[in-house]
Amino acid sequence: MPHATCVYAKSSAIGLVVRVILVVAVCSSIAIPFGVNAYTVISNDIDVDTAWTVSQSPYVIQFPDFHQLTVNSVVTLTIEPGVVVKFSDGNGMLINGTLRALGTAEKPIYFTSLADDAVGGDTDGVAIAPADGEWMHLQFENGSTGDFDHVVVRYGGQQIFMPMTGISNNGGTVTIDHSRLSHNGYDGLAQYSGTTHVSNSEFDNHAVGIRHNYPGGTLTIDTSEIHDNTSAGVFHSYGTTTVTESDIHDNNTGIRADYSGAVSVHGSRIQENGVGIDNQSQIIGYDENDNPYVIDPGIIIDAASNWWGSATGPTHASNPAGTGDSVSDGVTFTPFLSADPSAPSCTLNCYSNVLFLPGIEASRLYRPDYAGGTNQLWEPNTDGDVRDLYMNADGTSARFDIYTKDVMDAAYGTLGIYQSFLADLDRWKNSDRIIADYSAV
Repeated sequence: MPHATCVYAKSSAIGLVVRVILVVAVCSSIAIPFGVNAYTVISNDIDVDTAWTVSQSPYVIQFPDFHQLTVNSVVTLTIEPGVVVKFSDGNGMLINGTLRALGTAEKPIYFTSLADDAVGGDTDGVAIAPADGEWMHLQFENGSTGDFDHVVVRYGGQQIFMPMTGISNNGGTVTIDHSRLSHNGYDGLAQYSGTTHVSNSEFDNHAVGIRHNYPGGTLTIDTSEIHDNTSAGVFHSYGTTTVTESDIHDNNTGIRADYSGAVSVHGSRIQENGVGIDNQSQIIGYDENDNPYVIDPGIIIDAASNWWGSATGPTHASNPAGTGDSVSDGVTFTPFLSADPSAPSCTLNCYSNVLFLPGIEASRLYRPDYAGGTNQLWEPNTDGDVRDLYMNADGTSARFDIYTKDVMDAAYGTLGIYQSFLADLDRWKNSDRIIADYSAV
């Protein structure tokens, strides 16, 4: 059965609410307050390939009870750039098939709360600001696919069913690029199994920005920012977690690990966290005399070649001079970066060299004259100068001794060619000192 789609609109002429049924299906009658923006209600699961369009946006997922809108297997839901999807209390989305949400920088796609009036307008008639945990999550099941680009997921992670997160991967293949997950209950992203690749994205204002939990899978985080999470930026428990060239800052703990699996972090900035990396995977037991002994040595976190907020490296007993973010035992942090990889490589007397190619018609041309001096051929002064510039049928110069040595600033001293540009180059070199030199060849 096609999913039920109801469009609600307010007529400005008569001030009445008009309801239009687009697909023949049972759709419960809902009272829409005056002043509420038009929107499309989705209240049946999706079992055929479906596209959500800007013209019908925002979409409101509104089931009467706690329910996840299900995208069934072998079915694709495609969401156009600029679409806003809002979830009512107790609602979420369960993907067994494919969810393709590919926005653009100019037209991002939003998954948010019904109370979020900042996008899609007022769709609930209540002037209350949205808060964390107002809807469930986007949950990917075994064999599913999720493609996100320029997407914002916020105010999810409702505490009804686990997990309390914005996006959850339970065995699918999920790609998140140029996106932001913010204010989603407990976790921004929860990886349980399957494969998740994150790039150029931001995770902030959760308890845990990104969690990798039992039974694990493969999680890669590249060129992303993870910040202002109250427990941990990244929390690894199982599987393989790889972090590269990312910025992890202002979290209670930047990266925390326990239990098993593998964690590697390289080329990243780990700074201004309460703790940089905390490895809690080692299991300690106590004998009858309360003496500790190692039951399981746990994992070793490979965190070489990172910036720790200080040229001295991280704070650890094995690095007594280190003043950067602290690390626990069980973390390999050498060699570390002695300079912030995001900082400009030059801060004083930073010059660039400019190669200026003026082109054949803007280069003065010369030949030796018969008295041992120089005869300027271009710009020409006589017909003889022009004849000296003739070319043979094969494209070679009729004369072998023609050369150039400077740029034409002004033709015949009055017609400006490169005069103002050459003046700019001189100023950039000698006064502004933003280039070291320039050369016209």
